[in-house]
Amino acid sequence: MFIDLDHFKNINDTLGHSVGDELLQKFALRLKSCLREGDTIARWGGDEFTILFPIINSIEDVKKLGQRLLDVLNQEVFAIGKHSIQVKSSIGIALYPQDGEDRETILTKADIALYRTKEQGRNNYQFYSSDCNKENISTLELKNWLPLALEKKEFFLEYQPIVDLNTGKIIAMEALLRWQHPQLGIIYPQQFISLAEQTNLIVSLGEWVITTACRDNKTWQQAGLYLPVTVNLSSVQLQETNLACKISQILQAIDLEPCWLELEITEKTLIDYKSNINNIVQSGVPMSIDDFGTGYCSLSYLKHIQFNRLKIDNSFVKELSYYCEDSELISAMIALAHNFNCQIVAEGVETIEQIQLLINIQCQQAQGNLLSPPVNFAKATNLLK
Repeated sequence: MFIDLDHFKNINDTLGHSVGDELLQKFALRLKSCLREGDTIARWGGDEFTILFPIINSIEDVKKLGQRLLDVLNQEVFAIGKHSIQVKSSIGIALYPQDGEDRETILTKADIALYRTKEQGRNNYQFYSSDCNKENISTLELKNWLPLALEKKEFFLEYQPIVDLNTGKIIAMEALLRWQHPQLGIIYPQQFISLAEQTNLIVSLGEWVITTACRDNKTWQQAGLYLPVTVNLSSVQLQETNLACKISQILQAIDLEPCWLELEITEKTLIDYKSNINNIVQSGVPMSIDDFGTGYCSLSYLKHIQFNRLKIDNSFVKELSYYCEDSELISAMIALAHNFNCQIVAEGVETIEQIQLLINIQCQQAQGNLLSPPVNFAKATNLLK
């Protein structure tokens, strides 16, 4: 069996890693107390555990074991400091010899079954079967390949312009991460960023993105093209206490002024990591809020931290029409941004009608495939010229 804690990352993000570490210890002890003599338990990595059951008489025995583990773990409330934490678990199961006759195959198929459990809603168990879909297998493969991808230089950046709707001029470029996999082709961030966060690879990967974007921007400046490049920050990166110092060191090494790098965060990270965000802003690097309108941003944060841009989430822009209430919502966001001296960007622009409506309601800037899809560095250079 492969077992992991559902949404364990949220505990680390909200309560801290020390609480998360203690929770893993107590979870392991409770898990161990459920086992029989002769069963073997190991922490596999992160929040994942494996259990080997050598004495099994029937499939029904396995089902009873899986359900018993879920029942016991679901009822447990772990007391850690001032916190009382109740967690759910997901389990993936593989059987010898029908699912494989060597340990690597059995472990792989149990892990695939675990991902299937997660895909189907979590807090349950699933047996491996041949109809485990390709997406689950691909997820597992990506998880195994990801640590080597940075070393093998398989990542690259594309750039999507942010355009001034009044002049048509490109006023910023957003750096977007891509993975050029040797077998699977181009893989987009939504398929691997969460895996990078789980393995903490996101820290070194994030540094690579910032460094590469700054180097590209320096190349543009040497060609007489001056504009900021924006880079998304992960919540895991924002947990680093020396993040502002790292960014300053990168800028100094490349000889790029802080104003030419802009960092994007979500509303949730704004609330959780105010101190680190303040340190970055004070270092002279502008910051913007991405996907604005989808989180729970307190207006007091906008008052006390000077943001350069608010980016309206594309879910509002997507349905925008002359007869849509979303235009009123966007108008309110624009007024809010102006009050806090922020620029406003509409994301995901796809139609001429959306452009016309955004201009009518005085939205300053836009980004989307209608204006330009993400392009490689050479094409981005041509766009700027």
